[in-house]
Amino acid sequence: MLERYTEQKDAVEATLKSKDLKFKDVESIPTTEEGKLIDELVHLLGPFKTATEELSTSTHQTISLVYNVKKLLLHQLHPTAQDSHVIAEMKNAMRADLKPRYADSEPFLIECTMLYPRLKTTTFPSEIEKEETLKVIKEQMTSIINDDARVPDILVEREDENNNSSMACNATDTMDTCKNQSSRHSLGLGDMLNSFITKNVPPSKNDIIDAKVKSYMSEPILEYKEDPLKWWREKQKTSRTGTGSS
Repeated sequence: MLERYTEQKDAVEATLKSKDLKFKDVESIPTTEEGKLIDELVHLLGPFKTATEELSTSTHQTISLVYNVKKLLLHQLHPTAQDSHVIAEMKNAMRADLKPRYADSEPFLIECTMLYPRLKTTTFPSEIEKEETLKVIKEQMTSIINDDARVPDILVEREDENNNSSMACNATDTMDTCKNQSSRHSLGLGDMLNSFITKNVPPSKNDIIDAKVKSYMSEPILEYKEDPLKWWREKQKTSRTGTGSS
């Protein structure tokens, strides 16, 4: 309502002062000082209007926006030297009311922020919070892999290599026979040089997870108009086919 008044104040004042009105209400016209205060209030409350509209829409995943929106609003509520006494007092009161909100849920909200391809590199959260959150995400990924029967292909390949080496002996051979065969083969020149050769060791689960998180963080920032859920679905498809890194 205040914003609408600032847009129409000239017309409102002209109407209230019109000679055609039988009952003029000149006293209802805001003074210059009051008009200035109304403008300041509109400026102060503008970001809250924008946040309300943004978080009320059904076309965005708003849970990923909550943390950043709260931080931005708190930043807007810092008093400045140009603020009047009324505005400064309002900022302090609003900031005190907003700051404790969602405090218990902040770790989860930061996770949601970091998993939003558009907000993962924003100023909020801090670098320390980002590192701690990525650590938690990696732990969750490890837990999922451990609980999931579908082990990543590279881990299966590593296990297959171990199995293939143990199958070098025939099924009918005894353990001692296998050991003797292994001892005879170890006399070759290649085995003598093995201690000087760096072997390609298949990456561990932690290495795979670190690589995937690093790859995700290096991905281009998602455009605001793009759907993050669609982005993740596409990454899931490419990951399953082996053509993606996420």
